Amino acid sequence: MQGAELREKGFTLIEVLVAIAVLSLGLIAFNVMQIQSVKGNADGIGLSSMSWIATDFVEKIIEKDYAAIKNLDGQGTNDGSAGLNDGLPDNAGSPDSTTTPDDDDTSFAGFVIRYNVAEDVPEDNIITIRVIVIRTTDGKKAVYDYFKSDLG
Repeated sequence: MQGAELREKGFTLIEVLVAIAVLSLGLIAFNVMQIQSVKGNADGIGLSSMSWIATDFVEKIIEKDYAAIKNLDGQGTNDGSAGLNDGLPDNAGSPDSTTTPDDDDTSFAGFVIRYNVAEDVPEDNIITIRVIVIRTTDGKKAVYDYFKSDLG
């Protein structure tokens, strides 16, 4: 009887192995979650940078008067609203395109900035400026539209 009592008070080797396996799975899941969190934060920082770059870039254009901005339209492959997507990469993220944007800028390290101007889009006396920011490391793109009106 005394030997039977000793066996009931301890853990078997199988119970210990199952506990270690469950703990290992939990730690692996936590590690995967941490990696995804870091990737998500890096992607968020990249998108914030793209937004900042587009805003900085368009502020330089909007400082010009309406007529000067209007003259930028059509310098790419297409004119007007048809040209707003000139130079927009395909869904695979390739920054190369069959159409040429109105202008581009590579002065921001790691990014290509392209822009297109369309006069009288979406209404008369309104200019649409579409800024396309492409991150060169992975081809991720962000597209921003800005508008300027002719109040005169």
